[in-house]
Formats: sequence, C-alpha cells, structure tokens
Amino acid sequence: MGFLYLSTYSIDKALTHTAHISRRIRARDEHAAVAKWYERGKVSHAKGAEICGVTRSDFIHILSQHQVSVIQYNEATLDQELS
Repeated sequence: MGFLYLSTYSIDKALTHTAHISRRIRARDEHAAVAKWYERGKVSHAKGAEICGVTRSDFIHILSQHQVSVIQYNEATLDQELS
C-alpha cells in the first residue's frame, strides 16, 4: 500500500510540474509574439499588457526581455516630432 501511494504521489507531482512548465512556455511564446506585434506597431503598450494579462510596467519588462525598444518611432512620426 505504501509503495502504491508513493508512486501515485510521484506521478501526480510530475504531472503537476509538467503542466506548470507547459503554462510557462505558452506564456513565454505569447509574450514573444505580443512583443513582436508591439515592435511592428500593431498594438500599443496598453493593449500589449492586456493581451499578456500583465500591468503596463510588467509589459515594458517583457519588451526588454525580448530586446524590443519601449520607444517606437517610425520615420514619419520622428520627422513630425522634430519639425
């Protein structure tokens, strides 16, 4: 009886750990995709944070993890700002 309980416990623990890792991988992949959308100007800070389910400051951290600049200027916007 003790061995069966230990084996079941170990399997349950392994499955829980695997599910946790799977959620982390999905979140990482989702964050990478949203960071790329932000970089391409498809979403704003606020929308990116909303999609990722995080605060705007956490989203800025996600952008830095994916080496995406927080400040996004295209040539037309930069010309407008400088004139």
